[in-house]
Amino acid sequence: MRQLILTAALFAAISGAVLGGQRGIGAGPGRAAGSDPAALARALADADWRGAVAQAADLRWFCVYLANGEREVRHGADHAEVRAMNLINQVFANSVTPEQRRFAILSMARIGSNMTDVAGRFPKLMLENTDPIVRLTAADAIGLSFDDLPRDPIYGVSVMPPWIPEAWAEQARYMLEMRLRVEPNSAAAAAMLRSMARLPMDPARAAAVETTLAMNLTGRAMRVAGAVAGLEILARRAPKRPFSHETVRQLQRLAEGDLLTLTLEGGGLDVIEMLASMRRTALLALHEANNDSAATLMTALSDADWQVRRLAATYLPARDDESASRLEHALEDDVFQVRAAALTSLVPRMRVTLSCGRLMSALDDPSPAVAMTAIDVAPANCSEHEALLMWLRQRATALGGAVSSWHVPAHALMALVRFKDPTAAAINGGYAATHSAWEVRQIAASIAGTLQDEATAALLADDRQPNVRAAALKALTVIDSARRTTFAINELTRGATSNGPALLAAAAALPDTMPIEDARRALERALNTASQNAPGSRDVRLGLIAGLQRFSLGDSRQLRDLLTDRDPRVADAAASVLSSYSRLPVRAQPRVRAPTAFSVATSTLQRFATLELSDGGVIKIELLVDDAPLTAMAWFGRWSQPSHEGFIEVSPGVGVRSGGVYDNVIDGSTSWLRDELGTTRHTRGAVAMMNNGHDLGNGQIFIDLIDRPDLDHGYTVFARIVSGLDVADRILPGVEIRRVTFSTR
Repeated sequence: MRQLILTAALFAAISGAVLGGQRGIGAGPGRAAGSDPAALARALADADWRGAVAQAADLRWFCVYLANGEREVRHGADHAEVRAMNLINQVFANSVTPEQRRFAILSMARIGSNMTDVAGRFPKLMLENTDPIVRLTAADAIGLSFDDLPRDPIYGVSVMPPWIPEAWAEQARYMLEMRLRVEPNSAAAAAMLRSMARLPMDPARAAAVETTLAMNLTGRAMRVAGAVAGLEILARRAPKRPFSHETVRQLQRLAEGDLLTLTLEGGGLDVIEMLASMRRTALLALHEANNDSAATLMTALSDADWQVRRLAATYLPARDDESASRLEHALEDDVFQVRAAALTSLVPRMRVTLSCGRLMSALDDPSPAVAMTAIDVAPANCSEHEALLMWLRQRATALGGAVSSWHVPAHALMALVRFKDPTAAAINGGYAATHSAWEVRQIAASIAGTLQDEATAALLADDRQPNVRAAALKALTVIDSARRTTFAINELTRGATSNGPALLAAAAALPDTMPIEDARRALERALNTASQNAPGSRDVRLGLIAGLQRFSLGDSRQLRDLLTDRDPRVADAAASVLSSYSRLPVRAQPRVRAPTAFSVATSTLQRFATLELSDGGVIKIELLVDDAPLTAMAWFGRWSQPSHEGFIEVSPGVGVRSGGVYDNVIDGSTSWLRDELGTTRHTRGAVAMMNNGHDLGNGQIFIDLIDRPDLDHGYTVFARIVSGLDVADRILPGVEIRRVTFSTR
């Protein structure tokens, strides 16, 4: 597919020899900008140029010939992907504003372009551009193109010409270093330092990169912050490689708040937050490089920033009286996240001293998160063990009464099971199994498996909530109950009232000795349900196909139908089972899904959303349309209609994740969302899209409650919390998003 090679199309676009027939940037299918510079300028001025470029980048992945492996097929100028690529190229070359060029650069990087080659051929449009925003974006794009993005994980091929990142890494590093020497803008320099650390490298080159980063640990504060972030990335990518003594000492000074080597720019809250972020990142880098210092961590325990204190409490081991004393003092911290971290770090010492008095005090902490942490980490050999058991029994039995929150009592019950307390079975079967909150019944079902309580597991296997039934089916399988066959078949044939976890648990619960035709009917019906109701739920359908294979049902008609499924992983799995059964090669021919389409233009999108939660809390977020237009529009489209979604995974003080019935809940189709990665980072308050791998956004969202640099360039950040961050901090499992309203401000 020679006409789709980026550099050839790009050079043609820039030189003016652009293939005809491409669409204008803000245009619908009927408007064409052609190669006329005036028409292109008008298109660039269109209000929805951003959405058009994003759509073009999405379209660029969907060549039906490539999906079928016919890589030598040539396309003419009117082919949709050729027009889309030319559109991005023209925006890159002829942008009216820096923002337009920035967006085009990120679009090229997101589709797997070799941005080192682009930067080398067109330096004035990239690292040597007069606008620092463009230079910053170019640096990020170079690093981005060395991530896992050049390969299309859905179709297993790349529409870009193959290039070996390792062969270009040295050139990219040299290019960034040369620009770094003359870069006057601190933010752009910081991006260059971060990108250098993301490039492929061997241990010898890693040492040279560390030297460059360490040389930038003094001077302008924002530039220093970039160097610290680069060292954190370097440590994470090569965890067994130690930093030099000098690098460690410089990071320790920064983590301890030493500002003597920094030049501050500006003032106010932005500078305070930047310096706090630098201290957090320095602690992360030291930890990743196995260079935790007790002295540095104890100093950080008194930091003004609670995230710094939390990291210090997390990493400081209670190895001696001084460190234990400092951690015990942190148990009185005003911020519950710090208290929970300190408590966890103190537990190993409690196992030695056998004294758990401070833990017992934390059981009645005003924050449920701290109380649950105390319950979960409580050791079994405390001298206060009997008092602990009495407290746990009292709290666990509260599941049978009118309690405002079930979370602490449920954790108390799980602790009783862990301690093998004889009262656990009666509380579980009598109170938890009949609780009004399905999350408690789900816990009860799991406990039934641990306790070998077949009666409770069977009761919950017919629960109205599919997640409860899934846990009960797993429990019956652990118990090896003969009753699981009936429940499993019932689940597989429920239709739309089931869900992914329940179907997977049911397929696994079917005993190998059951009648083959009964297994066939149940598995085929479940596979049909999953394909109709949630075709984007890959794991569920792969699990059901594995069930057909386990029963040697390679003649299933369902498998034949799936050979042309839109998900090539599902099609390949079906082909594999059919091939094994017939002993003849069967080829999958997956259909190519259309690019994501939206009815609303980015220019008319209401950029603010208010989330009303079931616990009465309110969170307001701003959609980052400039950074992630397709993801923002997808989320807007989903919540513009009445919907409900619960928070199914909560790590108090770290993050919360929402969830739906199936994996992909954007629109009930196979519309996996493409990653829109780039300059937006995972800091506290970011709202991001979950995915099942690169370019497999699945519709579930999560909120960062702390800085998470390890998630940068892995998950699309499409919104930020502008008010109600304290509400997000207090979210517990079971809280739902009841209503979302959109506004322009």
